[in-house]
Amino acid sequence: MNIRPTGCRINLITLLAVCCGSASGSVLADDSCEALFLGLNHVDKTTNCGVLGASIIGYESAYTNDFERNFVPHLSVIWESLYIDNTEAGVLLWGDMSQQSYSLLTTFVRLSENGYDASEEVQLRGLEDTNEVVEVGARFSMGGEFGEVQLAFAHDVSSEHKSYVAEASYVYQWDIHGYQVALSTGVEYLSKDAAQYFYGVNEDQVSSLRRLYKQDAALNVQARYLIEKPVTQHWNAFHFASYTLYDNDIQDSPLTVNDSGYSVGIGLSYTF
Repeated sequence: MNIRPTGCRINLITLLAVCCGSASGSVLADDSCEALFLGLNHVDKTTNCGVLGASIIGYESAYTNDFERNFVPHLSVIWESLYIDNTEAGVLLWGDMSQQSYSLLTTFVRLSENGYDASEEVQLRGLEDTNEVVEVGARFSMGGEFGEVQLAFAHDVSSEHKSYVAEASYVYQWDIHGYQVALSTGVEYLSKDAAQYFYGVNEDQVSSLRRLYKQDAALNVQARYLIEKPVTQHWNAFHFASYTLYDNDIQDSPLTVNDSGYSVGIGLSYTF
């Protein structure tokens, strides 16, 4: 099964806040943080930092017949205008900041968060894995006291489905007696070709386990929360959970066994 640490990974904006010394997650307009946002426009002002961690995660996806468990490492690093966020790497292209708000544009390359390992579930036997799609895209983030809004677009560059996905999300963070809490909700849109690749059944894939199935474009709805507690100056403990409600056409696919998916986990992270 294709498992990406999306339910618990350190959000890039949160990482920026950590680098800039704001424990609450609201980004401060100081010189070091401005250098991160403006990248090459402020090459004389650089900040390098990162978050290293790991979590134990339990999950159930559209494809899984049973509750699965896994150990997932996490790595988020910013070096000048470059960043790595687990299975995503990118460049901070542009940013604008004030004392109360910010906006940020990044471009990235990543492994898709969709897909399956065909060897692990009965209904997938005989198919090729679809969890190795490489995407290139762009993301716009805007945030402030109202929370944060993110819009992203990514296109397959590995010649698998040769199409695109789009995402929109909203997250709000606050401090409750020393605990950092973040709640988010969002949607993921898969084009017709992308949805067919991940959830459809082509003529050459039909078997006694699978009927022919043509998938339309799909819209999945997602919700997540993250609770983080500083243990020392550098160490943090966190707990997270995520839930995805799949599009009706995905629910009807012969490849899927669940109408929704979820993950839950606990972990430790170290800020450096």
